[in-house]
Amino acid sequence: MKHLKLTLVVGVALLLTTSVFAQRYKIIQRQTTYNRNILFSFSDNPGMQDDDKRADFFLNISQTELNKMAQANGISPMSEIVTIYVDAATGNFRTDTESYMGMESAFFYKDKKEMCTVMWEAGEFFCMNMAKMGDYQKQAQDAMKNMPDLEKMLQNIPDPAAREKAMQALKGAQKGGMPVLPGQPAAMAKLKITKTGKTRKVDGDLQTQVRFTEGSERGIAWVSKKHMGLAKVAQAISADMKKTFGGRAGGDIRGQIKDGFPVEIRTFEQNMMRGQASLKIEIVTKIEKGFSGDVFKFDRTELTEKSPMSMGRSKTRKY
Repeated sequence: MKHLKLTLVVGVALLLTTSVFAQRYKIIQRQTTYNRNILFSFSDNPGMQDDDKRADFFLNISQTELNKMAQANGISPMSEIVTIYVDAATGNFRTDTESYMGMESAFFYKDKKEMCTVMWEAGEFFCMNMAKMGDYQKQAQDAMKNMPDLEKMLQNIPDPAAREKAMQALKGAQKGGMPVLPGQPAAMAKLKITKTGKTRKVDGDLQTQVRFTEGSERGIAWVSKKHMGLAKVAQAISADMKKTFGGRAGGDIRGQIKDGFPVEIRTFEQNMMRGQASLKIEIVTKIEKGFSGDVFKFDRTELTEKSPMSMGRSKTRKY
């Protein structure tokens, strides 16, 4: 009888461990960004003066051709390895981004309603918590008030309409509310996703293509139904972030596609004529179900905490 009880206990423990383990995902992807200097090298190609044709060109050109052009011009694209840890049970996730600048991590804690970014090389971190949003807003207002030269700079904008709009945004930010930068749309553009009807098979995995647009960004994604469990987790986390932080939070394409998980994403940012062009290619190289250890903790006592308002040079990656 004792042996039977022990067997049952071990069996239940193993079942629970396996269940929790199965709710965890580890995604590894390679991310390459081609900046405007590389993209301008293709400016002699037909149709480059047309926004739609230019976007289609860069969304469909091979990476081999992009790398050849970059090499010919002595420019290296930015390459990064991004590792994403997701825990479906808690709704928490973490991303580690490795590049030539070192490693940067982002953490999202559902229960705490908090998102943290850690710059490991600098030994610094900052966190955004919903309970402290009022403090962040006040810091932003104070920062704007302490920039007397900014008004003089805006007076030099040659276009009268643009100058007036920028001045109004500055005055509004100084009085209260988060600043709206010149050229930034008053209303945030919504993400639109449409199916193209194109398919491809990769190692037996039938993938479908979708096209998406959001403001000045246009992109395509190859979606796999092989990882529907992960897709549902991504959707849930996206909804949590949107509910917690609002705005653009949770707007990543991975959490917006309902019938699969994107394993390759290309995002082209317009406008080349203004020198604002970039192409980002994200390719998932591995998806693992389950990982060990508590990867969602970092030792804050070993780092220097900064205010989110002082970390403009940093980038927070959102899942």
